[in-house]
Amino acid sequence: MKKIIYPPLISGVVGPLQIIVDTPGLPEGAIGIAVIAHPHPQMGGTMHNKVVHTLAKILAQKNYVAIRFNYRGVEQSAGDYDAGRGEVDDYLAVLNWASDFFQLTRLFAAGFSFGSYIAANAVGNLPSRVTLNGVWLVAPPILKMPFSQLPPFSAPTFVIQGTEDDVVDPIDTYAWCDARVDQVKLLKMENAGHFFHQRLAELRQLLLPTLL
Repeated sequence: MKKIIYPPLISGVVGPLQIIVDTPGLPEGAIGIAVIAHPHPQMGGTMHNKVVHTLAKILAQKNYVAIRFNYRGVEQSAGDYDAGRGEVDDYLAVLNWASDFFQLTRLFAAGFSFGSYIAANAVGNLPSRVTLNGVWLVAPPILKMPFSQLPPFSAPTFVIQGTEDDVVDPIDTYAWCDARVDQVKLLKMENAGHFFHQRLAELRQLLLPTLL
């Protein structure tokens, strides 16, 4: 089989967006696309974040073409930070490119911290040809972003929260999940902080069963 060359930059709304693609061995065996959104760009978040990298590797192992990307204004991606609005557009631009490039229409959406809001917002605005398979929201900043305004989720949605998160208050996450108990499943990781330091292997084991 001829090796597929993935471009490091794709077209976004305001200019090029930088991406990394992880594939499940032979891409023709993929069951869908996974797009993973990274933490807040003004706090050092990039597609190279260890949690984002871990999510991508898990999804590729489970036969998704997993795509990480840098929001506008991050590293080689053009543009400027847009308080979540433009970053959702960036997510959808990556999804549209991937759907066309790989000829796949099933999506697994994922995001970490600020990126969890970007992914959660994007899945409410999917193109009609895309079917949502599932969602991972890792350490969502419930009160820092307008999570309460999100529409209902249309696919299995898992919220992963460390009980000792030092950036977002776990109590806020628990309350939001309780309010959407018919839509989301809360997965707690005991004694884990926001960045899951030295706990990424456990995070992997927690998430793998959600893809069965």
